[in-house]
Amino acid sequence: MPEPWLVIDGLVAGYKPGLPIIHGVSATVGSGEIVTLIGPNGAGKSTLIKAIAGLVHVESGSVALGGQAITGIQPDRMADHGIAYVPQTANIFQSLTVEQNLVLAAQRIKGERRRAIAAMFDLFAPLAERRSIKAGGLSGGQRQMLAIAMALIATPGLVLMDEPTAGLAPKAASEVLELVRKIAADGVSILLVEQNAKAALAISDRGIVLAEGRVQHEGAGQDLLNDPVVGEIYLGARRKAVA
Repeated sequence: MPEPWLVIDGLVAGYKPGLPIIHGVSATVGSGEIVTLIGPNGAGKSTLIKAIAGLVHVESGSVALGGQAITGIQPDRMADHGIAYVPQTANIFQSLTVEQNLVLAAQRIKGERRRAIAAMFDLFAPLAERRSIKAGGLSGGQRQMLAIAMALIATPGLVLMDEPTAGLAPKAASEVLELVRKIAADGVSILLVEQNAKAALAISDRGIVLAEGRVQHEGAGQDLLNDPVVGEIYLGARRKAVA
């Protein structure tokens, strides 16, 4: 397993002080590693990544990235800490063109912005072909591609993704998850919440099972896919009858 890049230790967090949804969660994500959070609805998966991003109240515990404490960061300082967050909804500006979305996202970087935008168009060829189209006119898969491009433009070390394939057709969903794999191959750490747990675990280095705001189980992505108990409870598989 790669050296931990993101370290979560005993995190207690929720939307209101005194009413935590996450209860003492500890987890790590290595450099260039894909880790998928799975579990039932209401398990706290999205709350966990929002707590890392500073979007919900942290009561106790800690979060560190690359050895630097980032517990309770201000959301508008995520890019300064090398973090990008891709929410499930409202993740692009539909009334702006594709290029205008990227120009807006590039405002938070300190380097050459035109070069950064050009790099995103090189990486996401379908977006380059539609740079002058309003983002609201893109297909669902292309919208997610744009949201991911907007996250990557600041060259983060960690990307937090909340349900990136929600509502997508199977082919588009597969393309988005393949893109996630490609991003990680370039050394970016990814913590992923995904409704299609089977597909996500298939591309993941590790998976973490959350239930009732606590870590119930974790292991290699393929091991969790092949675990009959995890399959039956969390992946919709049926346990084989004993003869």
